Amino acid sequence: MKKRTKRLVAGALTAVSIMGLLGGCGTGGNSSEGGSGSGSSDEDIVLKWYIRFDDQEDTQKVEDALNEIVKEKIGCTVDLMNIPRATYNDKMSVIIGGREECDIIFTGSGYADFWGNATKGAFLPLNDLLEEYGKETYDAIPEDIWKGVMIDGEIYGVINYQIEAKTNGFTIPEAIIEEFNIDVDSLTSLEDIEPYLAEIHEKYPDMVAITVNHMDTMPMIGYDEIGTMNSPGAVMIGDDSLTVVNQYETQEWRDYVDLMRKWYEAGYIQTDIATATNASELQMAGKIAVGFGNVKPGGEEQESIAWGRPVVQKQITEGRVLPSMVSATMNCISSTSQHPEKAMELLNLVNTDPEVYNLLCYGIEGEHYNKTGDNRIELVENSGYQPNVDWAFGNQFNAYLKGDQPDDVWEQTIALNESSEVSPLLGFAFDQEPVQNQIAQCQSIVDQYQKSIVTGSVDPDQYIPEFLDKLEQAGADDIIAEKQKQLDEWKASNE
Repeated sequence: MKKRTKRLVAGALTAVSIMGLLGGCGTGGNSSEGGSGSGSSDEDIVLKWYIRFDDQEDTQKVEDALNEIVKEKIGCTVDLMNIPRATYNDKMSVIIGGREECDIIFTGSGYADFWGNATKGAFLPLNDLLEEYGKETYDAIPEDIWKGVMIDGEIYGVINYQIEAKTNGFTIPEAIIEEFNIDVDSLTSLEDIEPYLAEIHEKYPDMVAITVNHMDTMPMIGYDEIGTMNSPGAVMIGDDSLTVVNQYETQEWRDYVDLMRKWYEAGYIQTDIATATNASELQMAGKIAVGFGNVKPGGEEQESIAWGRPVVQKQITEGRVLPSMVSATMNCISSTSQHPEKAMELLNLVNTDPEVYNLLCYGIEGEHYNKTGDNRIELVENSGYQPNVDWAFGNQFNAYLKGDQPDDVWEQTIALNESSEVSPLLGFAFDQEPVQNQIAQCQSIVDQYQKSIVTGSVDPDQYIPEFLDKLEQAGADDIIAEKQKQLDEWKASNE
């Protein structure tokens, strides 16, 4: 890795008051007022780490066990400031915008606006820090993958290395498959599940027949997004000319929306899906029949935990390494951190020490899980600690195997990463500054309209024209033109 001088990307952050909000943000440990502090010896340093997982009864107990190891190995401690999934983005917007002093922030293309905040200077450039304090972490991840979180040659996030190839498919409980005689092998498209949804709804009208991960809509329908997720301007997968289009004007998006509207009107989709935040609870309660979204090798075991019952997954799309997947989940060092070196030491420890990583993921042996083999565990039901976000902490290839996961699941995953087609956009970082006002205005409109439209909750014939008109007025064409300009320049410089 080429050594570079540390620098912050220019750009002012909007000051936002955070008084009164943070009291409910972190449940993991004692709030360290004043952040990580300065002028302290290592043993006095408390690193504040904002992380996205739902409240767990035993988070404090796990944090205490974690700190015994962390203090011994790198001489400091960590305060896990977990924020529930449903409110994470909103609360982090206030925390980052208010320039709260903290050290590590979980982020990604769909979490805490990685690209927008990185270009505004909210996160530190990491090349020098990785070289000096995180070389093991850097060396464990292919160089091409690091390109997916670079801006002007600087890395801005420590990637939680895992499946980087985007694959979509169905997740279906075994009991549903058996009861409705679902021919899983015959499912090769989203539409193929429709006859089964009709049967499920007829027999169980109060059950949600299907829930779809709408955060992944664009890759699902064949488009690579550029920059912040859902920002106008994407490239069709397979288009070698790299022509940027408004993805909301494409026939593929309209066809998808029409299908969701059809299913919504048929009663297959949750009636309040556009605003609901209880998908996890419904899954655990057995009130959802079919899920559609990301699938991966060994994912059935992880999803069986999330669903509270055995499930089967069926992949229906080919693997593709997309920029949005590479930047999907990572941890950044805040530019407000007083101890960035220690923060990188902690991230390096989490990403390279299986004991530390698995403690964060699964809790304490004998209490939250039991070993059933050298590298295999069985989770204890209702143990008080099951965040089920292995992908949010660090390198997932250090994780214990669970249940029926194949012994070679991580080898399978790495093979999928290496064999999947790589997007030609990987390595291109869009500089939002020339159109940051238009992006902010368009994002507000997307937030207002997109979820209602894409979930089928509203009439697309009425709302799509209104949505597109407002995007145009807010400067969507300017954003697309700027993306095309920068992409053309980048493409020319790499030929």
